[in-house]
Amino acid sequence: MKNKTQKLYWVFQISGWTIYALFILFIVIFFTNQFDQRFIINILTKTLFSLVISHGLRYIIIQKDLLKKKLNILVPRILLLTLVSSLAIQLLDAGFKSLYDLLFKASSIHDDLFSKATLFNLIYDSIIFFMWNVFYFSFHYITNFKREELKNLQWEAAINEIELNKLKSQLNPHFIFNSMNGIRALIDEDPKKAKISVTKLANILRNTLVMNRKKIISFEEEMKLVYDYLDLEGIRFEERLTTHFDINPISNQFFVPPLMLQTIVENAIKHGISNLESGGEIIIQTNIIDNKLNIEIKNTGTLQSDYMEHTTGFGLSNTQQRLILLYGDKADFSLTEENGYVVAKLLIPKYIDFSL
Repeated sequence: MKNKTQKLYWVFQISGWTIYALFILFIVIFFTNQFDQRFIINILTKTLFSLVISHGLRYIIIQKDLLKKKLNILVPRILLLTLVSSLAIQLLDAGFKSLYDLLFKASSIHDDLFSKATLFNLIYDSIIFFMWNVFYFSFHYITNFKREELKNLQWEAAINEIELNKLKSQLNPHFIFNSMNGIRALIDEDPKKAKISVTKLANILRNTLVMNRKKIISFEEEMKLVYDYLDLEGIRFEERLTTHFDINPISNQFFVPPLMLQTIVENAIKHGISNLESGGEIIIQTNIIDNKLNIEIKNTGTLQSDYMEHTTGFGLSNTQQRLILLYGDKADFSLTEENGYVVAKLLIPKYIDFSL
């Protein structure tokens, strides 16, 4: 960053003073309609002196740490430096003219104009150096502001990363605990199904280990986990659990936080289907609304107060936090009851700039 700023400084410094010299040459030649070699050399050397002096100004500003001073302390110091710089350029310019005339016994057609305007030149050069200071300090403050803003964003991203990792670390134990409870219930009544369930659980855990290293995964990857999970629960619930999927193919172009849909489905079964003697249905539907992925996960049941307390505890509060951390206010999550179903709705933007 320091090397980049240094390089940018020299680009502005050299190009700025070059443009200034060309502008002065153009103005004087245009209005006097005369071309004088000595005058041109004088303008070019004065510009070179100005570049050196302004660089010296920068050195003093950095050494005296003026960039961090308050405005009431900074302004008088800048005015003093501006005046000193103007006097220095006047002395150097006068010295160069005298040396040039002595060596080449030359005189310029523009001498009368400038020799009679010493006070004017002093004021003029003061304005030029004051403008240089204004530009330099403005550039520094803008650059520093952007740098601080970038640091704040990086800090915020780091905090979010820590929070996300903490949330994701909570998912696996929660998921394993519920799955192992289901398999334990099958061991005595149907050892064969229990064996199949263990195999499916192993496949799911293998996939979740990979998913846990990512902030987001493709919707297609997440749905594969959901399918496996529902197959695992289907062995336990048998005919008490039916599933229906209506997935828009474009959904696979979107990305979702890993294990998010699986967590919602798990809540639907644990707090919905498992409490119904005759079982129920899980319906997963997706469609695209305003270039956002709309996901609806429905389960048979009602949204009772105790259900709300449980589902807004670990699983769904986790969902809300992760959506906020990843998408801010661009994503949305809600839980409602509609026509005998508990409906979890997710609205996720098409955000593909994450490192997968």
